[in-house]
Amino acid sequence: MVAHVPHASTFIPPTAHELLRLDDSALHRQLVRMTDWDTEDLFSWALDLGRSIFVNRVSRLVMDPERFADDDEEPMSGRGQGVVYTKTTDGGPLALIDAEERERRIRDLYEQPYHAALTGIVTSMLDEFGAGLILDCHSFATVPLPSELNQEPDRPDICVGSDPFHTPPALVAGL
Repeated sequence: MVAHVPHASTFIPPTAHELLRLDDSALHRQLVRMTDWDTEDLFSWALDLGRSIFVNRVSRLVMDPERFADDDEEPMSGRGQGVVYTKTTDGGPLALIDAEERERRIRDLYEQPYHAALTGIVTSMLDEFGAGLILDCHSFATVPLPSELNQEPDRPDICVGSDPFHTPPALVAGL
């Protein structure tokens, strides 16, 4: 098992910070809203069990490793929150991202080193055990953000979720 913590970081590299269209106060508000606070600590028990923990070290405002790189496959891209965010949670401008910058972030942050390293961990797990589980570690706001697709007010305290793209049907059947 590997505990995957994709949204706990608030770090924005200087080159990405230069492209932001927010003042410090507005940026702080977005970081508060979009960061999965303390998830690295909440799931550190995985290390105590001898498992791996894989943490994204840049803010999802710069690169969201859980989004599909192809905007046609990513539902949140229509809200400016695909693999590279261009809009805030309120739909306002977040960053000025041209096609070249988007491709650079996908290449230099999303594909290499992030997904290459995660793939390496999973491959090692499969080689050693013949199977593996990625536990996706998040925290959720009590109230849905305006940019979220699901606006239902009833939100669980704990969510054991799956999706048809990433989760094998046999695993879901065993839950």
